Amino acid sequence: ITFFEKQQELLGFLKSIFLNAQTLFIMKYLGLAMAFLVVFLLIKSVWDRMQPRRVPLTSRPGGKRIAKKEALRAEKRGDYQQAGELYRMIGHNDKAIEMYKQAKSHRDVAFLYEQDKQWGEAAQYYETSGNFEKAALMWQKQGEYIQAGELLARAWRLLSAAEMFERGESYGKAAELFKETGHHHRAAACYEKMSETLKAAEIYEQCFLQEKSRPRDPEHP
Repeated sequence: ITFFEKQQELLGFLKSIFLNAQTLFIMKYLGLAMAFLVVFLLIKSVWDRMQPRRVPLTSRPGGKRIAKKEALRAEKRGDYQQAGELYRMIGHNDKAIEMYKQAKSHRDVAFLYEQDKQWGEAAQYYETSGNFEKAALMWQKQGEYIQAGELLARAWRLLSAAEMFERGESYGKAAELFKETGHHHRAAACYEKMSETLKAAEIYEQCFLQEKSRPRDPEHP
């Protein structure tokens, strides 16, 4: 076979792959799809350039004054959520909280109280909104560890709840939860702090017997 014949054979093979009816059909529709995509991107680019650049209301000249007027209008017509958003935008958090309370938007109230470091109020509203873990964190910051423990228990964060009860010196509740989560030594330590030495001794004995009955590795007696 000559070199020319090899070239002809290769060309015929390539034609059979790329110039058959099925391949041409696919390439036709792929080309149409690509053309539509290019046109769409061009139209979108032109449209985006035609849109006016949006400037935040409070950044415009007199924006805060306008926002306050709009907030008052929203408040008068009973749109308390919108009024709260506008008051919050211009930094009037006290008024925003008042509006959010009217709108029963408990999460927004809690968030603003948290921003103002009013931990107790934030905790109450996070709890009302159903966010028990966040409420517990607020009570922890307030130093109210027992309240934090109660909420963590409601959220089924039992070990964390036990630790909060221990910090709040509610050793009985802490001990029960430490036992429930399998931390028996910590439960015994809580009973010791309560001067419940008999209960502590029973738990220590159980731990000792369990450890003793556990099979040991012959290489590590």
